[in-house]
Amino acid sequence: MSNYPMIEQVNRLVGNLLAEGISIFLPEIGTLYTEQRATRKISKRMIEPPCRIVVFTPQKKGVSLVAHIAHVAACDDATAQDVYTRWLTNVRRNDELVMAGIGRLQGQHFRMDAVFDARLNPQGHVPIRIRRSHRMDWTLWVGICTILCVVAGVGYWWFFIQSQPAVVFSEQKVVELKQNADRPMVDTTVVAPSPAKNTPNVAQPSEPASQSKPMVSSKTEVTTPVEAAALVSGHKYVVLGVYSTFENAVRAVTQAAEAKSPLTCGIYRFGAKFLVSPFESTDPETCTLFIRAHADNYPDMWTYTAR
Repeated sequence: MSNYPMIEQVNRLVGNLLAEGISIFLPEIGTLYTEQRATRKISKRMIEPPCRIVVFTPQKKGVSLVAHIAHVAACDDATAQDVYTRWLTNVRRNDELVMAGIGRLQGQHFRMDAVFDARLNPQGHVPIRIRRSHRMDWTLWVGICTILCVVAGVGYWWFFIQSQPAVVFSEQKVVELKQNADRPMVDTTVVAPSPAKNTPNVAQPSEPASQSKPMVSSKTEVTTPVEAAALVSGHKYVVLGVYSTFENAVRAVTQAAEAKSPLTCGIYRFGAKFLVSPFESTDPETCTLFIRAHADNYPDMWTYTAR
C-alpha cells in the first residue's frame, strides 16, 4: 500500500491547523505557527498591506502534531506516532522539510507556497500608494462647496425675509409647517387601529399597543450579524474566510451578499478570530457539493469541523 495518500492527508491537516491560527509542535523539529505582520512602508509613497505569515521556532509551542493526528484519525498514540514518523521521513529532504501545498522549512526559515499564501492572505500583497497629505481630496472640495452653497442660500433667504412684510408670511409658514408635521401622525393613528377593526372581540386596550410593535420592527431589516455565534460541536462549516476582527468579518459578509453571485453568510467565534461561513451541515458530502457549486465565484472555500 502506498504511503502517499497518508502524506497528503497529514499535509492537509497541517495546512488547516495553520489556517485556523493554531500552533503545531513537530517533535524532533520545532513549532510552526502563524503571525500577523503589520503594514510595511516600502518607499515614501508606497506601503505593503498587512498579511499573515508562517513562522518557525525550535521551542515547543502548542499541541503536538501527533496528538492532532490521534484526534482526527480517532486512533491511539502509538498509531499516531507511527503515522507521524512515516510522514516526517517522506517530507524531510536532507536539511529541508518540504510540505506540498504549504511550504518548505529551511533551517529556521519557513517559505510558504504561493497557493497557501493566497489562502492565508486573500487580499494579496499588492502595494498601496500613499496620497500626498497636502493634496486636498475631491470629496473634501465637494463638502466645502456644499457648505458654501448652504451658507449663501441661508443668507439670501434671511435677507429676502427681512426685506418683505414678514409678519403675515411667517404666520402662514408656521401654519403650513404645523399642518405638514401633523399629517404623518394622523396617518399612523389610522394605521394603528386597523388590527383592532379586524378583531372586534378584543376588549383589552393593551393589545392594540402590543400589535403595533411588530409593525414598527418589520420595517427594520438586519442585513449583517450584530454578534458572532458559537460553533456547534460536530457540525461542518464551509469557510469563506477567517478574520482577526469582527469588523473585517462583517465587511466580508456584506461583500458576499452584494457580490455577483451573492451568499448569505454567518459569523462564528473561532478562538480569538472570526469565521465567516455561508453553509453548515452535519454531512461532509453536502458541504463538498456546496463548495463545488460555488467554485467558479468562490474558489478558496474549504470545510472545517467544529470540535
